[in-house]
Amino acid sequence: MLVEKGRGLSVRTQTVTRALILILILILILNLILILILILILILILILILNLILILILNLILILILILILILRLPYSALPNRKTPGLSTPSSTRSVVCVCV
Repeated sequence: MLVEKGRGLSVRTQTVTRALILILILILILNLILILILILILILILILILNLILILILNLILILILILILILRLPYSALPNRKTPGLSTPSSTRSVVCVCV
């Protein structure tokens, strides 16, 4: 290889090193892009896991509320003499009988 005076490296060696530096810079940029994509995927997976946990907690709360409603409703339906509020039956209303003489 020929060495030019004053530079210390030949033109061919300089172009090879420039090409290698450009390739390394491109590889670093691609690595950064891949790392950002992986971070976004991990954040999305974390959000999905948190959503599943929230849905499970809400389902448990709804099941507990339904069980409480069933427990509170059972005495009304279990007792035969209990009347449901809002319904008026003839036996529950007072009737005034006028006897005209």
